[in-house]
Amino acid sequence: MSNTATAYQFDSNGYYLNETLVQKMGDDYLVPPDSTMTEPTFKAGFWTKWNGSKWTNEKIPTTCAEAIKKGLTCISNGQGKHNYEVKILLEALAAADSEHYKTVVSDNFVMTIEEIPEKTLDELKSEKLAELKAISQKYTINDCDEMYLTSSLGYAINADKTAQDNIRGLIEAHEETDLIKYKLYDNSFKNVTIADLKIMLKECAQNGENLYTQKFLYQEQINACATKEELEAIEIKFTMMDFSQSE
Repeated sequence: MSNTATAYQFDSNGYYLNETLVQKMGDDYLVPPDSTMTEPTFKAGFWTKWNGSKWTNEKIPTTCAEAIKKGLTCISNGQGKHNYEVKILLEALAAADSEHYKTVVSDNFVMTIEEIPEKTLDELKSEKLAELKAISQKYTINDCDEMYLTSSLGYAINADKTAQDNIRGLIEAHEETDLIKYKLYDNSFKNVTIADLKIMLKECAQNGENLYTQKFLYQEQINACATKEELEAIEIKFTMMDFSQSE
């Protein structure tokens, strides 16, 4: 007959830790205060906890709202199996709904989940204006594939700064009577004249001015919003000019 038996260890808060062996002395086993010989019943989605007389199953929160309601906390730099499990859980729950919740750590290293306050209309406007600035700035760089126009000459051309510089260079390098091979937006080539290049350069400038006007109108529209719903309805989308449709 064995002089050892299995006991089940729990932490200072009663949460199950692991199995351990205890020695028999006389008719009894030497069971430490942090252990019991009562076998726990494990259940998926639950923590197993010793309440002093029996094992209980405590539901593990599956949402941030449940964790907050339960008052679930851990020590962010603490030790222990259950503490670590709670830390991982809190971080995972907050990450899964990071738009509405975040983990916070107090001065004494207690980690909890906190609901992120709903943004004010002014804060949302600032974000929308920042989005507008970021989108519009790409049209100011030298090379921008999205910056093009449809010329009155009947074809699409690049209209970014590099394209405009190239057009100016061709105008300066050629005579009025020359036919110049010019690369279009679709990477095909077209023979053009100096007069054609001057038209294209003028249209590039007009397209740039039109983009600035669109940006200004978006700014006015954003600043004029009286509700969050109005602001959310604004889709920032710049439109390139189509001179082929001009009368």
